[in-house]
Amino acid sequence: MSNEKVFVASDVSKAKAKQLRLFALLAWFVAIAAQIFAVFKLITNETLVWLIVVIVVYFPEINLILMDIKMPIMDGNEAMKKMKKRRPNIPIIALTAFAMESDRREALEIGFDAYLTKPIDKKLLFEIIGKYAK
Repeated sequence: MSNEKVFVASDVSKAKAKQLRLFALLAWFVAIAAQIFAVFKLITNETLVWLIVVIVVYFPEINLILMDIKMPIMDGNEAMKKMKKRRPNIPIIALTAFAMESDRREALEIGFDAYLTKPIDKKLLFEIIGKYAK
């Protein structure tokens, strides 16, 4: 277990904060369940991409996305493009183990707003989040 602590200062009421936490938990559960369904061929990869796009489109509370580019089931590049079609101003940050400069350039050219390599540099992550936070 990590010892890091995160403090969030916000003008969100306690009730709204609780709703947002519940929403985040629900979104996480749906994303994990969808990936499991896709593994067992209960839904297609395309359905999985669309499910995640729907979550982003219909929940305006989400105002920044960290998107893994290469997931076992879903193509992060394709998901990002579909999200950007529906919410073109939402910042989407690519997360990847690919650390070549050409990979970074390509990700930015196809529409990602920023690019982070794994393992993630926490300082850089917070700088990028700060840049795009509303």
